[in-house]
Parts: sequence; structure tokens; C-alpha cells
Amino acid sequence: MPSASESYDVPVLLAEQSLYDALCHLLNGDVHVLAVRLADALHYLSADTLIQALRQGLPGDTPLHRLALSSEPPAGGRQIPSAEGLINALPLLLWVKDRNGQFLLVNRSFAQVCGENSPAGLLGKSADDLLPPEQAAVVRETDQRVLQTGQGQALWFNIYKAPWRSRDGKILGTLGFACDGASQHHLQEQAEYQAHTLDHVLAAVGEGVWEWHPAAGAEPGLIQHSARWYALLGLPPQGGFHPLAHLLAQIHEADRGRVLAALDTCRAGLGAYVCEYRLRHAQGHYLWVRDQGRIIDTASAPGGLRLMGSVTDITALKESQHRLEHLAYHDALTQLPNRSLLADRMHMAIAQAERNGTLAAIAYLDLDDFKPINDTLGHDMGDRLLIEIARRLNASTRAGDTVARLGGDEFALIYNGLERGEDCEPTLTRLLESIASPILLQGHELHVTASIGVALCPLDGNTPASLLRHADQAMYLAKQAGRNNFRLYDPERQHRMRTQRDAQARVLAALSRGQLELHYQPTLNTLNGQTVGMEALLRWHHPERGLLRPAHFLPALRHTRSAMELGDWVLAHAIAQLEQWQEEGLPLLPLSINIASQHLLHPDFLGRLRLHLSAHTRLDPGLIQLDIQEASTPSEVKRLGRVMENCQALGVSFAMDDFGSGYASMTHLQHLPVQRVKIDQGRVRNMLEAPEDLAIVRCAIGVAQGFGREVVAEGVETEAHCHALQAMGCHLLQGDAIAQPMAAAGFRDWLVHHN
Repeated sequence: MPSASESYDVPVLLAEQSLYDALCHLLNGDVHVLAVRLADALHYLSADTLIQALRQGLPGDTPLHRLALSSEPPAGGRQIPSAEGLINALPLLLWVKDRNGQFLLVNRSFAQVCGENSPAGLLGKSADDLLPPEQAAVVRETDQRVLQTGQGQALWFNIYKAPWRSRDGKILGTLGFACDGASQHHLQEQAEYQAHTLDHVLAAVGEGVWEWHPAAGAEPGLIQHSARWYALLGLPPQGGFHPLAHLLAQIHEADRGRVLAALDTCRAGLGAYVCEYRLRHAQGHYLWVRDQGRIIDTASAPGGLRLMGSVTDITALKESQHRLEHLAYHDALTQLPNRSLLADRMHMAIAQAERNGTLAAIAYLDLDDFKPINDTLGHDMGDRLLIEIARRLNASTRAGDTVARLGGDEFALIYNGLERGEDCEPTLTRLLESIASPILLQGHELHVTASIGVALCPLDGNTPASLLRHADQAMYLAKQAGRNNFRLYDPERQHRMRTQRDAQARVLAALSRGQLELHYQPTLNTLNGQTVGMEALLRWHHPERGLLRPAHFLPALRHTRSAMELGDWVLAHAIAQLEQWQEEGLPLLPLSINIASQHLLHPDFLGRLRLHLSAHTRLDPGLIQLDIQEASTPSEVKRLGRVMENCQALGVSFAMDDFGSGYASMTHLQHLPVQRVKIDQGRVRNMLEAPEDLAIVRCAIGVAQGFGREVVAEGVETEAHCHALQAMGCHLLQGDAIAQPMAAAGFRDWLVHHN
């Protein structure tokens, strides 16, 4: 099969030959297309492509491989330009002379430069007719040189001369080209202006430019960079091409593979090249750059491929993105991970625990007594304290673990890789010790502690929400246990707490619905049969279970703030009821009101008592008797004593309730200012059947009387109890044998009838 060049019978040129060479072959051979050998393959150059290249201002000595050559021969049926159309379409001055130097053919451009309106006006003339003798002689000399050598020659002023041949190759004369000086100068100025403008634009936007010529096959090839590229890196500019390996050496090691992969993708024609990576600056640090480019030529470069692109410094943008990402996942004050990042870390900890068969501990930490410091010393001091606490938490935690701030004075910690739940206890102990150490801030020595709850994954939950919730519940147990300690989550204990919370909610709901009321039970002096006092007792009109005594619902409120709220409600309603009876003219009797020690010791109790008394100024405060139970510790006894003395200053008195139920009765009588002692009703109720209880009752009566206190026996249910107590010298009795507790209206009627 004949080759493409043989099939089309066109001349074959080398890639290094010039546009002038191609033009000579087109005119001499009277053909419309040429073959160009490029990288061991033939490409094709048409007359139209050649004319377009010259019109775009490419110099005549431009190598043919710089043109956009076609890999396929022209399709059949294409219109072939005539010789006259070709020579007049060229943006050149063109002429053909015979061996004697007379013009045989000129184009319109040459004729116009010579002052003729038509090419026919120059036919048959020579240089002697157009130029001074000295110049005409030079023209004749160069014509003869071309005729003698048979080779084309580039001359001064962009003039090119070549032999004019017949079809059999015989030299008939000379063929000449010359650029239009004015047009060439204009194109050159325009190109220089565009290049100058581009340099300024690229400098303004901070971009460096590169050109890459990949070698054949998989070789990296050569690359060159603009001066701006070198300036970005603080390097002196270097001219010319250099191996791509020089650039790769400047790229961060972690980014090189990604850069090469992106270049290969572009090189294969699968898309534009875009990549962000780090380049080493001359001073040693790295810049983030955005590099983008594309293939601009597939034929003119030595390896058959040419890419160009630009590099932009995006270091400031990357730093801004990093700051925004840090703010999104870190606490602004302490720089610790926030809830969002904590959730991610918890998911990772859960997966690691499941994968390795280990445990992860989730600790919920709350500072004790932070609020008073924040309130008294200011929020700025509070912030400084939180920053110091965050530092201590980080210092007490392993590198692979996590410390996060949940908000306020609450923190969370993650401990990974535990074999047993107890493995985290030494760490938590050190953590508490570190927090409890004195903190010096701006001349203030601050003391804070922390309470910590711990939940174990996967034993106590397998989601971040459930683990944090269980750790939070365990933390509240640590608070209730005295603070400055930690507690591990206990499901059974939590079940009891949940049951208690539900019961507490029901009691508070009953209070808001008006289902709670006070009943009153009298105290009788058996020596004269007179009623000498009464006690306010809480009752719940339950819609399903009927009338409930306090033993059925008050335990749910023990040691809670709700217990104090309910106690304050009892205090207010009892005082108001007593004043109402006084206004109705009933006999004035002392009223006993039960007050829990926790309620009495609350900082607001004295103020609330004063408020209730001031709301009923016509009532004698001496009629109010507060019944308290035994304290649990000596320090609590001292605190109770101080509060009781302040209350007595308001006129109220105190009684020791449930006397004989504990082990510190005598101590209480010795140190607390009580006027009356009430013997535990459980002892009284069982004393006829239990000798031990009888002995305790007898002893309690003797101790109280020995200290000069009035003695009241509660829980008196039968006449036998009355006789036994009177025999032991106790004559103030209270219980169902005297009268059952009654609502306010019923008690009023009973009191009127009894008196």
C-alpha cells in the first residue's frame, strides 16, 4: 500500500524547516498541501493553514512544528486555491523573476509598494527600473547567488529568496518574499504590548507561569517557570528549561504523588490539570499554592506535547480556612475540642473499643463552687480560671485521649484502651488532685474542686448521647456524695434515682393541682385534760389511692430542692391557718411544724421565715414551734445551733422530733436550744410488745426531764399506751388514742367541742 505522501503525491518537509520553505514548495510544486515529518509520523500542512499563520504575524523563519498540523490528509472534494488566489492572499510581498531578473509574476501587495495599481504594471521590468543603481546591483548579486547555489537564502529586512523551478526541477529564475515593514512593525508592537500587559496582570494577581514539555513515554520531561514563580518562592530567576525533578524537589513530600497523578491525568487528555499543594520557600517554610494548566499544543513541542499553566499563592486562604475549621470544632475560650469534635472522637472511641475488645471511659466533669468565684470576682477572672483548668486537664491526660469543653464549667474526657473499668480510677484521682491544687490568678488564691461521673463503653451504652447522659447522671451522684470525687455509672442505682425522680414529679404535680393539704392533730395534757398544742401534718388526696400519709411520698423528695420548696409551702400555709383561727376567736395554741434539717440549713431559710412572719403581723411568733430531727454530724449540730438561735430571735421556738431514734440524742439536748422533746412514735407504738423500745422510751423521758425539757409522746394509739406513759411521768400525749389528724375545718369543730 502506498504511503499517505505517495497517495497524495505531495512534497515531504522536515519539522525544522521554516514557513518560507513551505511557501516555496507550495508555489514551486503548484500543490495545495505539504507533508511534514514529525516524530516519525507524517502530518499535513495546507495552504490555508500556512496563510493563516503568516497573517497571525508568525515570522517566516518559524519552524513548521510550531504550527497546528493535521494528522490526517485533507478530505477529498476540498476546494483548492488557485495560484493567483494563493499569492494575493499572502500577507507578504511576493515576486517571481526569470534568470535575467525581469518580473514574471508579482502579487498586489508588491505592486502597491512599488507604486503600481496593478501587478501587470511591473511585468517585464527589473530591479534597474525600480531602484537606484547601487541597490539594483545588490539585488542582481543575490539573485545570481540563488541561481548558482539552488538554495533559498534569508536576507536583510526579512527578505527571503529561493530558486523558481519548473516541474522537472530546472531553475527558471528566482522566487522572493518580503514582509510588509509597516505591518510587521505593527504586529510586533502589538505582541510586545500584549506580553507586557500579561506580565503586569500576572504580577498583580500574584501568579507565576510555567511551560512543561513532557518527554515521550512516561518520562517527566522539561519545564520552565516565569520570574514571578521564582519570586513567590524567594528564589533568583532562572532562564530556560530544566528537568521536572527540580520542581518536584520543591514540593512537600506528602503532596508529590498527588501532583504527579494530576499531571498524568491531564497529560493523558482526561481533563484539565488542577492541584493544590505545598511548595518550599527559600527560607525553609512552605507555601500553599493552587496550580492549574492545560494542554495547549500536541505537535510543536519536541516530545509531541506542550502544557502551560499558572501558580497562585493561596497560603493566606488556607490559613483562613484552617482558622475557620478550628473555630468550628474547638471552644473559643479554652481551645479545647467542642461538642461537635467530641462527638466525632466518641464515635472513634466506640469503634476502637468494639474493634479491639477494650473499654472506653467517658467522663463528665463539673466544677464545684465555680459560680461564686465567677459572681464575686467577675467573668474575666472566671474565664481565666477555666483556661487554667483546661490546661491542667490536658496536662493530666494521655496524648491519645481527649479533653473537651461542653460549656460553662462542664468538661468531658475520653480514655481509650482500658481493660477494666477500674483502670481509669488512678487517672481520675490524679485529675481531682490537680484541680484541687490552689490556683493563683492576679493576686487571688482560688480553690475549686470537681465532681466526675464516668460511663464505660460498651457496658453503659454504645452511642455518644447515651454515654454522655449516663456519665452526667453518675456525676450528680458524685455531687450528692459530697463533691470532689468521682462515681462510675451504676444502672441499678440509676433505676432507683429514675424512680425517685418520677415520684418527685408526681408530688410536685399534686402540689400544683391543689391535692396536698394540711391536717392537724392535737396534743393533750392528761393531768388536766386540756389541749396544749397541735401539729400540722401533710396529707395527699391522691385521686386513685385516697388519702396518703407523708411516709408514702415524702421519701421521694428527701435531699432535693423540691423538699425545701414543699417545706416552705407547709410553713406558709400553717402560719396563715393559725392566724385565721386566731381571728375567728379560737383558743391560741402553739403550732408545731416539721422542718427538715436540710431545709433549715439552707441559706434562704431565715429570710423566708422572716417573710412569712411579716405577712402575718397580728400573730404572735411565740406560737410557732419548729420540729427538727437529729443531725448526722457534729459540724451539722453546730450549724443547726447557730440557725436556731437566729430563728429564736424572731420569736419562734424549737422541739426535737423523733427523739430516741438515733444515737446522739443527749448531745443534741446539750448543744441545741430546744424547749420540747418529742419521743419517736415508732418506739412508743411498739413499747408494749418490745421491752427494748419500752426501755428506750423510759430512758428518753428521764433524759429529757433531766435536761429540763418538756416531753411529748407521739404515736399513742390505745388507752394502755396512755396509762403506761403516765406511769413513767410523761403526761403530754399525741396520737390516734387522743384524736386522729383532721383537716382545718374538722379540727376547728373538734377543738370547739372538746373545750
